[in-house]
Amino acid sequence: MKTSVLTRHRWWWQPLGISLLLVLVFIGLYVGFQRSPRPYQVPVAVAGTSLQAQFAGATGPAVAVVPVADQAAGDALLRHGDAVATLTDQAGHLRLDVVGASGASTVSAAEKLVTAFAQHRGQPLAVTDVLPLSAFDSKGMSGFYVAFGVTLASFALAQNLLAAARRVRLRHRMAALVGFAALAGIAAAALAGPVLGALPAPFVPLALTLGLLSAATALATKALGTWFGAIGIPMSTLLLLTVGNSTSGGVLGVNLLPEPARWASAALPPGAAVRALSDLDYFHGAHLLVPVLTLLAWSAGAAFLIHVRERGRATAAEPGQPAPAGEISGHVSAPAVLVVTDPQGAVTARSDTDGRGRFHLTGLAPGSVTLTAVAEGFLPQTRALTVPASGAATVDLAMAPAYARAA
Repeated sequence: MKTSVLTRHRWWWQPLGISLLLVLVFIGLYVGFQRSPRPYQVPVAVAGTSLQAQFAGATGPAVAVVPVADQAAGDALLRHGDAVATLTDQAGHLRLDVVGASGASTVSAAEKLVTAFAQHRGQPLAVTDVLPLSAFDSKGMSGFYVAFGVTLASFALAQNLLAAARRVRLRHRMAALVGFAALAGIAAAALAGPVLGALPAPFVPLALTLGLLSAATALATKALGTWFGAIGIPMSTLLLLTVGNSTSGGVLGVNLLPEPARWASAALPPGAAVRALSDLDYFHGAHLLVPVLTLLAWSAGAAFLIHVRERGRATAAEPGQPAPAGEISGHVSAPAVLVVTDPQGAVTARSDTDGRGRFHLTGLAPGSVTLTAVAEGFLPQTRALTVPASGAATVDLAMAPAYARAA
């Protein structure tokens, strides 16, 4: 009886539960990561054997010491994106060269560690930013916001195309996704680059990277919806919009995230895109290959999964194959729309009641389904049914008014 009640009212508790979960995960990740960030393996170039040993011993796993011969060698690593700071002993005082373009949170963490080290040694510290952020990106957040905007728009497009799957052919939906990816990449790159001047990357690679992010997001969302039905949209929201963006490194530097979040950052499209944008903006694309391959892998993998799923559906419906013979018939107490969904939430049949409230749905695949009746002014009614291999399942639905009448 308990299972029957839960199934009957799934239309309201399931979306409510999913939405509450998204709220908790979103706040938990974004706020939780910034609650007490701890640096881990922040790459700092250090000149001099003695200074290297002392600094490594004082900072432990918070810093990854990169040995260099002198300040010039360390600064070369900075400009290539292989370190965020260079520490040298300048005859009585310590000098720290930092790369502001590495992100405010990461640079701030490196400065705090070196400041504590200098105080312990009783030496003054001079800090110089040798590669600052763009003048129109003083907080270093523009790359994150651009990536988030492209991700959100691409997710919304895929969601809308999933809803229109029965009216728009697959090739047209795929063409829309690919065409939008190209347009979104060009528009976002033009606005953030030449128009607003926040991202100083070359226009063409910037547009291609953002286009790949759009394709990866939209195709992944469509693949999840194609395979898992209605639950695929919340899955994409959780994976790409929530986990993907919170771990991307745009808000909090990757070296300040906990270990599982660092893995997610490298593997998900938003993190790959933020890395690629930073690399293009300030480090001449020195480390562009891995994030671009990540975006390509998501796009190609999602497209393949969509093809496999749609081809399987087409094969099942090929001429010459016996059509499903299952049926559902019955009566509804008010004129209503009847919708049948499979266990994954995909709509398999739809019909209206006749003038007497009767309905008859045919051509249904045998197995477990959910029948939902929707009528204006009434609460939706849901029933879990088993469609027989032949013959009809019957059900009568009594619609309850949505609002109680005033006495």
